[in-house]
Amino acid sequence: MDDRERKIHSQLLAYLKNILLSDENPAVLSSTRAMLKSKYNTPEHASKLYSHYKSKPKLRSYTLEKELPRMDYVVHVNDGEEERKLTTTNSIQHFFTQNKESQDEIEDIILRASNQSIFADMMDVLTGDHKLIRPLPFMVTGVVSHCQFHIDLRDKTENTRKGVTARSTLLVSMPSGNVGNTGGKVSNRLNLAKIHTHIQFYPSTDNGSQVQYEICSVEPLLQLPRDDYLICRATKSLSRDLAPSSNIVPREDNQNSKVQEYQVSPIMFLCSQAMQHVDTLIKEEFDKSKKTSSSDKPGKSIFQFRMGQVQTRLRFDSAKSA
Repeated sequence: MDDRERKIHSQLLAYLKNILLSDENPAVLSSTRAMLKSKYNTPEHASKLYSHYKSKPKLRSYTLEKELPRMDYVVHVNDGEEERKLTTTNSIQHFFTQNKESQDEIEDIILRASNQSIFADMMDVLTGDHKLIRPLPFMVTGVVSHCQFHIDLRDKTENTRKGVTARSTLLVSMPSGNVGNTGGKVSNRLNLAKIHTHIQFYPSTDNGSQVQYEICSVEPLLQLPRDDYLICRATKSLSRDLAPSSNIVPREDNQNSKVQEYQVSPIMFLCSQAMQHVDTLIKEEFDKSKKTSSSDKPGKSIFQFRMGQVQTRLRFDSAKSA
């Protein structure tokens, strides 16, 4: 390795050892959990969620038509005097279609929330500078690799309450520098860790809504020093796409300071800025959607760019702004 590669390698190792691969409870994880507890696990935020989903009636059909066929769902319902557990797409769709007129507002809100839009706040807390998932400067991303919803519509008792429990696994990865062929699919991502999350949402019409966000665990997928050769390979890949600050054309604005801070080539910096801009627009639309009743057709959008062996994908479901 040359000096630049050694510097990148050192910074990458520090991030991995202290944040993602630490056997102990890292400070970043502790602060993230504290933020969830103080800012999101509150009656006020639960009330905002209720208002948001109340203003989005089309999320009901989005859950039943788009998410249900591709995600794992379990629905507990009362059928007369008996309780039923629905696990198949057809049985769940049939139940909600047949009982649409008899379902109350709480049950409708639960169904509207039982899709990936409920993870929006969690992704916001996990991703960014000084957080667990850091797009800059190492192009680290997190995507949902597994998602499961448990919907409970049984009559409220001392031990049960109508609501939805969502569990997800986020796969955290970065460019590997090694485009190989695995199972017939080209893969150029190095898997770093899995983040297991858990969300419970219990809506209520009397301002008694509750929500609970939880980061259950961070599961390392690499072991150091055994897998250091993989980190070295990723370092060389990053080095090819990160330019020395001396190659950056001086500019008379604040953006140049960010470019030099991360030692990112102008093209790479513009791409990352575009990702951040899109993310900002999504957040603005999501916030705006809480105040309006606009209902765009839900669907999936993919923003993708490639540079050398680096491929970064920003995916989101427009259910956030549907």
